[in-house]
Amino acid sequence: MKNHLRQKMEEKGKRLTIADLPGDTLTSWLGPGRFEKEFIEERRLGLENFLKSVVNHPWARFEEGLHKFLEKQEFECKD
Repeated sequence: MKNHLRQKMEEKGKRLTIADLPGDTLTSWLGPGRFEKEFIEERRLGLENFLKSVVNHPWARFEEGLHKFLEKQEFECKD
C-alpha cells in the first residue's frame, strides 16, 4: 500500500512523506507472538498511525488507490 501510494505520487512529481507500515518481526513469524495481545495492539497502533498520516497528507488523501483500498469490503489473502 505505502509503496504503491509513493509510486503514484512520484509519477505526479510529488514527494510522499508518511509513517511506515508496521512490519513483521522474526519472532512473530516463528513463534506464537503474533497472537499475543501486546503484539496485536502494537500492530494496530502502527496501522492507525500509518492511516492517519496518509489521510492527513495534503496530496495522498485524494489518491484514488487509497479510496479504493479503504472502501474494499473483501481482501484476498495470498499464502
